[in-house]
Formats: sequence, C-alpha cells, structure tokens
Amino acid sequence: MKAASKTVDPNKSARCFTIFQVRLHYREDAISESCEAARQTYQKIASELNPALLRPCSASSYGCFFAFSWPDGDIERVKLAAEIIETLWIYDDVIEALPHCEALQEHQNIDQVLGFTTLEKKPNLSVMKNMLAGVFESFAALMLLLDKKGALKALNDLKAYIRGYDSKSEPFNNIDDYIEFRGLNVGFGIMESFMKWSLDINLTDAELELTREFYRSSAHIMALTNDFYSWESERNSEEDGRKWNAVPIAMRQYCLSEEAARLFIKNMIIEREERARLIGVGLKLVGSETVGMYVEAVKMMLGGNSFWSSVCPRYNLGYV
Repeated sequence: MKAASKTVDPNKSARCFTIFQVRLHYREDAISESCEAARQTYQKIASELNPALLRPCSASSYGCFFAFSWPDGDIERVKLAAEIIETLWIYDDVIEALPHCEALQEHQNIDQVLGFTTLEKKPNLSVMKNMLAGVFESFAALMLLLDKKGALKALNDLKAYIRGYDSKSEPFNNIDDYIEFRGLNVGFGIMESFMKWSLDINLTDAELELTREFYRSSAHIMALTNDFYSWESERNSEEDGRKWNAVPIAMRQYCLSEEAARLFIKNMIIEREERARLIGVGLKLVGSETVGMYVEAVKMMLGGNSFWSSVCPRYNLGYV
C-alpha cells in the first residue's frame, strides 16, 4: 500500500528543533480546502465581533497544520476533523476575547450542539440561533456518517475539551501546575483522539493504561511547543487573565528575563521530547502492534506540530 505521506526535512526551518520525524499528507491540498471552507463559514461571524480575531489558523507556506499532524490518516476523516478543529481554533480566538463568564456559557452551548447527532431532526434549542454555537451543529452527524463507533469516542473527547478549556480563569504562578493544566487546555487530547480516529486505531482499556504516561508526556510537549513559538504573537495581546503561556510564568517564578525564560522553555521541550522517545521505545517492546502504531503516530503528530509552529504565520509574523 502506498504511504499517505511524504517526509519533510525539519531543517528547512531554522527555528525548528524537534527530534521527531516530520511528514506531510499527500492530500494536503484537499485538507487545506476543508480548512478554508471553515474559515469562510466563520468569516461573517468573526468579523461581526472583531475582524482582528480571524488570525491565520492552520495555513503555512509549507503546508496545512493538520496535514502535518495526521499525515497518514484516512483522507475523508482527516478532512472532516481538520474542518472541525479549524472551526474550533477560530472559536478559540473569539472566546478568548470574551469575559470568562460569557466564555463558559458559549462552551455550554457548544456542548449541547455536539450532543445533536442526526442531520434530519434539529433540537428545539435557542442555542441554534447563537451565532457562535450554530457553526458546530452538523459536525457530530457528519462524523457518525463516516464511522459511528469511533466517532462517538472522538465526539466525547471534543466535548470534554470544550468543557475544560476555560475551567480556570486565574493565571498560574507555578510552571509544573501550569503544564498539567495546559496539557489539557492546548487541545492535545482532541488532536490525539482525531489522530486515532483518522488511522482507525482503537486501544483497549489495558493499552490506554499502558500508554498513559506516554500520553501525558506528549501532551506536555505539545503545550510547551505551542507556548514557545506563540509567545511573540501573544506577548502584547489585550486579552484578560486567560493568556495561557509558560514564558511569563517562568519569568515570574524564577526571576528570569524574557530571553532566558524562552531558553528555559526550549530546554524543557528538548528534555521532554527525549523522555517521550524513550517511553515510546519501551512501549513498542512490550506492547501490541497497535500500541506501536499509536506511538509512531503520536511522535509524527508532535514532530509535525513543532515544524508547523516554527513556520506558520500565526506565530511567526516576524520570521516568515
């Protein structure tokens, strides 16, 4: 069977330092089209609130974020998952501009919408008239048309992510506590869930327990990687206390300069990538073939996330 992806040299980006392999889906063009459809759908909504909120999301001159994240996934599932997360990404920009209490209400609205799973019958909910929540109303049904069993798990993970996203409104003062929260808040769980869905990877309960520490370590890597590359674009934003980034926390906790704090975070990423790699080696020795597939897919997702984060306009306006 022909591979769904091609290798990308991470050295193409002078800012990328991941140890993981980077690959790009051969159907990157189709995946990008799905993301563009999501942006066009949201354009009217976002522009009514604040035109500045519609920042570039998954695009980059090297390829779409989701084509790097799920390079070997089934194309139809990757396209739909990409459209959902692209929409969620724009929603994230909009939500971060709202007061915390309003953001929580929007999350509840989306949760209700994602419980709606048939295209033919709409629930009698005023939320359907809400301009933010309404965008999500058909996603659950479309996923179930592709794959009912696997889609249910991914949908539950998506709802759990939205419920937990704004569960804390106050800034952190301890980097370790922050990383635990950020591993959930950054969206690793839903990215990992859609990754498994796109590859039809189904871990047993025993395998989920076996891979728990690898999952946790990988979530921390994605969180810190996001923070490292996004800090310059976020530094001067005017959002409220929900500015989630490890750099200012390290600055406060250890009395570091901004440059020293960024180097501190970079070293944390390097150390945790190596730790995750070693955990993955052990898992492949003792786990099933499915566990081995899972480990390799997560590593490629982390490598793709790192490379894309180092080149995307969303985080690197001064460099690309």
